[in-house]
Amino acid sequence: MAFSVYAFLSASKNEPVEKDAEVAEEVPAAPVAATKSVIPDEKPVAGPIPAPIKVLPPNAEQEQRELFKWMLEEKRKVKPSDRAEKKKIDDEKALLKQFIGAKSIPSI
Repeated sequence: MAFSVYAFLSASKNEPVEKDAEVAEEVPAAPVAATKSVIPDEKPVAGPIPAPIKVLPPNAEQEQRELFKWMLEEKRKVKPSDRAEKKKIDDEKALLKQFIGAKSIPSI
C-alpha cells in the first residue's frame, strides 16, 4: 500500500514512472501482517473527533463584577429546601459579596 501511495504521489508530480519501477524492484515485498489489533482492550474510536478548545481572553474586572452581581441575584432567587442547603447558599452569597466589594478580583 505504501508503494501505491508513493507511486500515486510521484505520478501527480509529473515525474517519470520508470524511477518508481526501479525502486519497486529494489525493495523486496514484505509479508502482510494480520490486521487484527494486538491489544485486546483497544476499542475503535466512534464518533467525530472533538474540535480544539478555544482559549478566550480573560474578562475585564468590571465584567467580572457584573457577572458576580448577576450570580448573587440568581442565588437570592433560589428557595432552599432544608437548613444545609440554606447555609450553603448563604456561604456562596457571602463569598460573592466579598468579590464584588474587593478592590481587585482574583483571576479564575
